Amino acid sequence: MNSSYAVNQYTGMGKDALEALIEETIHEIGRERCKGFLNQYGKKYGGKVGASVSSQQHFTSVEEAIYSLPSICQSFAASEIHTIEKSGSTIYFTGQWKCDWLNKQEELFAFLSGYTSAYVTALLERPMEIYWKPFAEKSYCYFRAETKIEEKQRHTPVITELKNAYEELTNLYYHLDESETIEKKLISLFFEDKDLLETLTFMAHTLKKSIIIDYRNKIIESAFIKEKDEHIYYNWAEHFSYTEEKQNDIDTFPIRANNINLGRLVVIGNQKLISNEKIVITRALNVLTIQLFHEWKITHSIWKNKQDFFEELLNNPDHDTCVKRSHLFHFSPYLTNRIAAIKMDNRQYLQKIMKYLSNHYQDIDVFLMENHIIVILSGDYAKEKEEMMKSMQQFLLEQIKVKNIYIGVGREANDLKKLVKSYQDACRISDFIQLTDHSNMSYYEDLEAIMMFLKGTDNEELIEFYKNTIGELVEYDRLNNSNFLLTLKAYLDNNGNLQQTADDLHLSITGLRYRLDRIEKLCQAGLKTGASRFKYQLAMRIHYAIKINTDS
Repeated sequence: MNSSYAVNQYTGMGKDALEALIEETIHEIGRERCKGFLNQYGKKYGGKVGASVSSQQHFTSVEEAIYSLPSICQSFAASEIHTIEKSGSTIYFTGQWKCDWLNKQEELFAFLSGYTSAYVTALLERPMEIYWKPFAEKSYCYFRAETKIEEKQRHTPVITELKNAYEELTNLYYHLDESETIEKKLISLFFEDKDLLETLTFMAHTLKKSIIIDYRNKIIESAFIKEKDEHIYYNWAEHFSYTEEKQNDIDTFPIRANNINLGRLVVIGNQKLISNEKIVITRALNVLTIQLFHEWKITHSIWKNKQDFFEELLNNPDHDTCVKRSHLFHFSPYLTNRIAAIKMDNRQYLQKIMKYLSNHYQDIDVFLMENHIIVILSGDYAKEKEEMMKSMQQFLLEQIKVKNIYIGVGREANDLKKLVKSYQDACRISDFIQLTDHSNMSYYEDLEAIMMFLKGTDNEELIEFYKNTIGELVEYDRLNNSNFLLTLKAYLDNNGNLQQTADDLHLSITGLRYRLDRIEKLCQAGLKTGASRFKYQLAMRIHYAIKINTDS
């Protein structure tokens, strides 16, 4: 039986299974702790493969046994052996692994180091340890292996062993008793209806470590013992700095209940957690899970669905409770978000549109507020707004068979106040383009120049002002295929400078004067004063904003 068959027979694991194991382990215990777990996991199975191969294959030399490594690693990585050295009972060899099928190479290399260490140990019947270091190009990893020098076992008197065991048991009972007292205090705080901050503050002072509960790297509540710990946390969370995690002994513990992710407990200290601290944290996690799940239930009883929650969030942007509980609805106002508002002439279709959108776009939040359907675009949907909203518009036109759909998309937002402004933008834009007699959509960036007027002016008055000022000119250009509007724009852009305008349009001064005279007669207003030119400029901005809607 060849060695590669032995691998498949005894590991029972291929690339997909290992990748799933790595992803799940990182999610549950964090990346650094995951490497240690995978190393031990690899040793367990490497030993089995080594025992199987050595029982069925006879290697004539140490070198031949070592050169079998690439075949037992081939399921996971391409392997090469570079050098092999022997000196008495000491063996030393080096090589490299290459993995380009997985984006978590370091975790794979940790698994392989344990896997191959145990394999070689079983083959050579002497303890071997493999150490690894990734190249700058992360898909490659250099490794070296050497005989592990075992300390000679010293004979320990039975009485000493019993004494040590008694002391360990005494310490264990003491720490269990201490942790039980702390757990009772935490339960008492919970039943006294103390908030999460008070609970974390008690834990932080008890452990003398900073305690944070976060969700997707955003703090829900925190109790920092030292000011520098806050900086350490943000550097670690925002930049995914695992060096920071190792140097500052950051430990993480998932908080889950009924398959609901409630957050993560983060502990920052200057030393690794010792056994009694781990016992305290384990007991504290039980209480924190109950407390957070209780808050989750309360949240869902106050806001029976996301619509109620978002209405509260948008109507009360300073409502601290909404912000802190937003993670319970798997929404963060601090990520990239945009609000889109959909409006129709016939309101009876709004509920139908809601149903279609909710069923077709299940990963997007859609709800009804007054006369608008509100769509919350988050993450990639917010960044690729044009593609997303055109797809949604096309879907509605095909499904509803109604042409008069007006869609406004607000500004990009990465905090709660901007999110509220994005909502206001979206509603105002959809209201405005409904009045322009064009069934289309527009974005904040297209109308930014006139958004100030949309906020403080009746939209119907704004459209009427535009039509009264240059409406005849626009209609004349349309019917006669002329370009008086372009002439007016160039004249206004050059602040009334005749020579510069004529040069830009490749006209003579006489020809330009003729056109301006025709424009004044069509619009029934002069162009010579600053006030009149400002009036034309505003009307032109409204015209081009409407034209964008028509052409898009």
